[in-house]
Amino acid sequence: MRAEDRYKLRKGRWAKGPNTPGFWSVLGPELLHNARTAQFWLSIARNSVPLFGVFLWKWDVLEMSFYFLLQCWLMGSLYCAIDMTFNPEKGPPPRDTLDGMQPMLQKLFVAGLVFAVLVGIFGGFMLIGFFRKNELSEFFSTGWQQWSFLKGVLALTAGCIAEAVRFLRSLPERTPADIEADNYRFAATLQTVALLCVFATFLGAISRFLFGPAAVVVPMVLVATLFDATPRSTAALLGTRKPEASADAGRPT
Repeated sequence: MRAEDRYKLRKGRWAKGPNTPGFWSVLGPELLHNARTAQFWLSIARNSVPLFGVFLWKWDVLEMSFYFLLQCWLMGSLYCAIDMTFNPEKGPPPRDTLDGMQPMLQKLFVAGLVFAVLVGIFGGFMLIGFFRKNELSEFFSTGWQQWSFLKGVLALTAGCIAEAVRFLRSLPERTPADIEADNYRFAATLQTVALLCVFATFLGAISRFLFGPAAVVVPMVLVATLFDATPRSTAALLGTRKPEASADAGRPT
């Protein structure tokens, strides 16, 4: 490469850098701002359920794996339905809660079917590949009915309902910055689902080496919460944040 070309390449990189915020420069201000919102704490509570499952309700590896697959289905369906219903880029969004409830429920039904197929195919492949048949048979026959596991399912369901209600109630007060943050969150939905499925697979793999879910549940919860509670930082981390939006990084909305 000629010296002139190397200079142009370096110049282009330097010119691009200031317009694209880094992950750490966005994370701090976003955490400080989001900590004052109900959505942030709902996300913390929802993603903390696996910690209670492992350390309080004594979930085993299979229960933890199945829980994360269930979370993939519920949260993926919910965020997809919200995106299809309220994203201004996909058409005029509903104006208020009553106007948006019916189309959102319709989209939720369709998204639930689609994500059920996707997660079911991947989850079935993962479960069959990493767990013994007798373990799976026991779990699907009686294991999932254990009150210790049903507590987590009920908590996850309540968290999804609370998130949907919070979003519908916030419609009249949504600002352009809120819409931008939601767009980043929706864009990361598939990455979040893929991440949780990888976590579930990892749990199945380590079960062969006699490790329990407590060995990985804390970093799993931290990463899942990061993807859900800090959408701008996640977008910067994944490289999906738009350069023109960098001027508002961390600005209170």
